[in-house]
Amino acid sequence: MSTITWDCTGSLISDLYVMTAAHCVRTRTGKKLVRVRLGSIDLNSRSDDSEEFQVEDSFVVHPGYSTIRSYNDIALIRLPRKVKLNERLFPACLYTREDLPRGPFTIAGWGATDKDGLMMSTELRKAMIHTLVPGLLQPDLSNRPQTPDGT
Repeated sequence: MSTITWDCTGSLISDLYVMTAAHCVRTRTGKKLVRVRLGSIDLNSRSDDSEEFQVEDSFVVHPGYSTIRSYNDIALIRLPRKVKLNERLFPACLYTREDLPRGPFTIAGWGATDKDGLMMSTELRKAMIHTLVPGLLQPDLSNRPQTPDGT
């Protein structure tokens, strides 16, 4: 029996699509995304109302994605069937630049809980963030070795 490793987070954006990072579906080592779980709060628990989907080869990666610099690191996963939306499972808000509210916004996900990225949370975590106002307190990232072309 194989163990499932939950490595990435995504956002449900409709009843049929999940948005995630391209590096989650196309890795340098050839590891492939094969399963999506929606509606879960604790990754170690199967007692919640979560749903799992097999999604191998059901994704589209941004055509400009670069594994070397991680530019355009975005992908869409098409689920095999529509999700039954409810008060716990619903699409994330996707705003355009024109209708973007100032926030604060609640973000949620799993991931590294230490600066080295070695400790991973299995319980859903959340934080509050605010919108950056263009030109105000934004660092110039264009001359950094990690982001030579900006963010």
